[in-house]
Amino acid sequence: MKYEITHTCGCTETIELYGPGSKREYIIKQEESCECLDCFEARHHLPELEGSEKQIAWARDIRRGMVSDSNADKAIAITSARAWIDGRDRGFSSIYKQATMTDDERAAVAKDKKESIYSALENDGKGDTADLIKREAELIDSGDYHLPELEGSEKQIAWAEDIRRDYVKTEVADHIKEFEETVDNKCLYTAMGIDYESVLSDAEQRVLRVRDYAGTVSSAAWWIDNRRQLGHFAATKYEEYLENLKEN
Repeated sequence: MKYEITHTCGCTETIELYGPGSKREYIIKQEESCECLDCFEARHHLPELEGSEKQIAWARDIRRGMVSDSNADKAIAITSARAWIDGRDRGFSSIYKQATMTDDERAAVAKDKKESIYSALENDGKGDTADLIKREAELIDSGDYHLPELEGSEKQIAWAEDIRRDYVKTEVADHIKEFEETVDNKCLYTAMGIDYESVLSDAEQRVLRVRDYAGTVSSAAWWIDNRRQLGHFAATKYEEYLENLKEN
């Protein structure tokens, strides 16, 4: 249902609301008790946000709820819509600190978090698992993926090696990140009654299977032909390849 709202700045706006009547009434009162977004942002000299259309629309509302005369000068520095969305439950100070970190500070925070994650694994008696994941990360960082040689023409092999290397690097990095997030969210899984050990094991296997899968395909032509279809593990494509090998 559509409602016409008059903000405290005198601007009118038509908004569309759904859900229970009590919820709609609450939102209407909230909107009528504040300036419209345009006037609010103009008064505080806030910059345009960067992000998708949906992200920007959501972040503008979040920003209006957090910014005041006392912190508007700092809010000017936060132009990422994603920063406002991700920090909406942490408060303005946290968003500002995160958004204004130097690259060195970000790297230090990331390093400390990574170390705490692997320490947590070792404290849980999963030192072997931690070592396996670290080994995969080290291989990717070194550029030596321990994969078998490819078969094909010289040009095919050169092209296919680039495709395979980029694929493995991206997939392993993505799955290591998912693995670390799983460890970091152990308490959440436990609180929700989800089998953390099972989720962790699946996350570990996703990391370790990338090079195993990639190592099964020795055809340079295959990597070239399937370069646009390589998703997470490309499991189906690998299975098709192996089946074809058996048939031939």
